Amino acid sequence: MWIKQKRPRHWDCYTKFYRKWRDIKTRCTSKKRRDYKWYWWRWIKCTWITYQEFKRDMFDTYKEWLSIERVDCDWHYCKENCTWIPMRDQIKNRRCNNHYEYNWKVQMLREWSEELWFNYHTVKDRIRRWWTPEKAFETPIRQINK
Repeated sequence: MWIKQKRPRHWDCYTKFYRKWRDIKTRCTSKKRRDYKWYWWRWIKCTWITYQEFKRDMFDTYKEWLSIERVDCDWHYCKENCTWIPMRDQIKNRRCNNHYEYNWKVQMLREWSEELWFNYHTVKDRIRRWWTPEKAFETPIRQINK
């Protein structure tokens, strides 16, 4: 028995831009996705019903290396609430990120390691071993003499 497959209605379905829209839709509607619960219990929805609506609203500002971001994380996916930003900035907005205060300034550990010229993994391991952030940032890394 042959099953007739659904054919795409447009050639855009093979582009990255289309995949971004499809990912937004499944993130908000598919119960099989792991991150669905974070959208369901906050009632976050995608207001673009069709791909053409999404393309009309967001394609003007789209660049291939950018990622879509909601400005207000508790509001829906819509033209007024979404912008395109680099993935490096998008990663900073994750809920699982830990921010550390040092010298009256709050940053993520990756930013601190870049600013203080420390190896990221060394500082991360120090904090995991119950060091305070101040001690982890101020203690110099031992040099191995050869």
